[in-house]
This record gives sequence, C-alpha cells and structure tokens, in this order.
Amino acid sequence: MANLAGTCGLGLPLAIFLGLFTSLGQYGVFYAKGADEITKFIFFFLRYQTPAWQGQIATGWHGRGYHEAVFCWRDWLETNRGVI
Repeated sequence: MANLAGTCGLGLPLAIFLGLFTSLGQYGVFYAKGADEITKFIFFFLRYQTPAWQGQIATGWHGRGYHEAVFCWRDWLETNRGVI
C-alpha cells in the first residue's frame, strides 16, 4: 500500500509534472523521487506504530525470539553455501 501510494500516487505524477512541465528538468525528477521516498517512509512508520506490528516485534521472527531467528538464518546460510 505504501509503495502504491508513494510511487503511483505521488512520485510518478510529480516526476512527470516537474520533469516535463517546469524548468526544473532532471532535478524535478530527483525531487519527485525524494518526495516518493518520504511518502513511503511516513506510511511505513505509521504502519509500524500499530499494535499488530508491536506484537510481532515482541515475539520475533515467525514467532521466534531474536536470537533464534539469527541462528536460523546462520544455519540456512551455512547449509546453502555454494548453492546460491
């Protein structure tokens, strides 16, 4: 949802407008990209503040604690070394 709102809702139309219809040119496109990223940051930050995310952070990755998740990734990396 944040990517859709940031990119399609604000970033792309603003980039087209600032890049083509103002004297900013390529700098307008970069300003629009900055606005796009700031919009996504705001959406993700507001989503992070919800109780559901706070509960997921407290329980950890897939119901595991932080240390178990780190060791799970280490085990996966060691078993798949050379495969990727």
